[in-house]
Amino acid sequence: QYWHRSVVLVTDVADDPARGEAEDDGVPDGELAGGDGRGRWGHRGLMLNRLAGARLSAVRGSGGGEETSAAAEGDDWPVLRGGDLRGLDSSDPSLVCLLRAPPDLRALDVPSTPIVGPLSLIGLDGARSLVSDGICDADDLAVLAGRCAWRPGQLAREMGGDRAEWIAASVDGSTVWESIVGMRSALDGAGGGGDLRGSASDRLLEAGSGMWSSLLSMIGVDESDAVSRLSAGRLGFYDEMLRAWYREKVRADRGPGRDDGTEEDGPARDSSGLIRPGAVVRSTRPPPDDVLLYDAEFARCVVLVLDESETATVGVLLDHAMAAALDVVDGSDPLPLRYGGPVGWSAYRDGSWRDPHDGGGDDGGEEEMYEGFLEYAGDDVAADSPSSEYSSGGADDEDDEDDSAFLWIARTSSLAPTVRRVPIGDSGLSSMREDDAVDAVQSGLLSPDDVAVYSGVCIWEKSDGMGSVGGGLREQIDALGAMEVVPPSPAGPGGGDAVPAALAAFGPVLRQSVLTEGSLERNAALSDEAWRGDGAAAGRGGRTTEAGGWRAWCRGRGPRGSCFRTRSSGSSSTDGGAERESVSSRTFAPAKALPTVGH
Repeated sequence: QYWHRSVVLVTDVADDPARGEAEDDGVPDGELAGGDGRGRWGHRGLMLNRLAGARLSAVRGSGGGEETSAAAEGDDWPVLRGGDLRGLDSSDPSLVCLLRAPPDLRALDVPSTPIVGPLSLIGLDGARSLVSDGICDADDLAVLAGRCAWRPGQLAREMGGDRAEWIAASVDGSTVWESIVGMRSALDGAGGGGDLRGSASDRLLEAGSGMWSSLLSMIGVDESDAVSRLSAGRLGFYDEMLRAWYREKVRADRGPGRDDGTEEDGPARDSSGLIRPGAVVRSTRPPPDDVLLYDAEFARCVVLVLDESETATVGVLLDHAMAAALDVVDGSDPLPLRYGGPVGWSAYRDGSWRDPHDGGGDDGGEEEMYEGFLEYAGDDVAADSPSSEYSSGGADDEDDEDDSAFLWIARTSSLAPTVRRVPIGDSGLSSMREDDAVDAVQSGLLSPDDVAVYSGVCIWEKSDGMGSVGGGLREQIDALGAMEVVPPSPAGPGGGDAVPAALAAFGPVLRQSVLTEGSLERNAALSDEAWRGDGAAAGRGGRTTEAGGWRAWCRGRGPRGSCFRTRSSGSSSTDGGAERESVSSRTFAPAKALPTVGH
């Protein structure tokens, strides 16, 4: 998200950008991007329009090879976020200064690297010496923490015609420097009654975006043309993500508290009594920043609680269609497969849902939940996966092994008395074993229109030291404000009992179809109807920011392109084309990747 509306000054180009050069600047392994070319760079640069919310005195890092000193010259200098490699969020930030150099800089024997025109890169210690000796003024310096890097060939691909994510601006050094000065002046003026208003993060965002707009104007590019590849909804979502990124960084720069620096109040609610099997929880609107930035699948969602214990809350995302399906009855349309959460159903049942690669977590050795997105091309579990006490509840015989690959949920009222099921609280819904569900569908005892199939679940762990209220789903509701418990839907005009929230949400969910480019908007509308649950008018739904997040998740991170055969119809397969070629080509066309534009 921080690349959106960014301005980057390219400082280094490898001799062969397609092959790149080895990273040699002490970048921690965890900060290197994965994939081909990992640990090598083809181009490097500095992001120029990301002002930080901290001064140099708050930064401890490497500058010219020496540790910064709290009493040193320049402690009040503002800092720019030059990039994510050894940036302000790193354990070892790297600091460098962009200097509008005096003509005789080389004669001063100060180590520097010429960039363009009068601009040079210089170490922090050298910059302090120049200022303390009166050779240059602090206004001639810009301190940057971290830098950007593109892997071999990456920048060329991002600038290619199919993506066109960057606009190359050939400008001289004076123009670059004037843009930096203008951005800093706008921010300084805001503090003294200038044009920029709002919170600290809003002022930082507006100053940086102003530089982006100004440079576009200088090269004759209209701002609307620069973002023309984004629809209004997606552009609004990207802008809100960038705003959320700034809010988070200001909090990180200033420490815990609100955007204005005051302390945040603790949670005043306690929803623990409402969180039980069968309860329905939905995302709040607008979603919190953490959801926008890191968990877009929760930006607009409806969750059915399956289990609530002392160690975790387990739930399933009801309304997230996927580009995958299950062939249950030969000759009939396949059942849509839905994304229920990042923990595969089999991994949850057998207790191997924790990340086998986790080396102890971030907080005192606590194990962390597996947060990756499953490929859904199989259900293998690593042999060294640690066991866990979590397993699915139910009325199964110990000797009657349940090897269900997916979670099946149906309306209880639609099930014949002979069909085995496990009621989910008082929701009006029941879970079923896969074999039982397939048998019921194939024998006509259960209509495919009354059952939904889910790939996995969500698990919110609990512990005394976790979060503000001990973790679990309550943390999302009471501490973070990311979710809320849904009350029963009121009775209709004819009277009668209120409809359980789960049943009210489940109706629209059952009308969703396999996710394709053509069905995306209809599935989104049904997801919104499930979120409302009470048939409310469109005033509470519509094309909101979180709807953009949901679409972006579907396009960018949502699994897609698979067709599974149930055991009753043949062996499990990710190649749906062999037996259902016409359905595969029509139904499972991958959604197009969402390009990041407007750099």
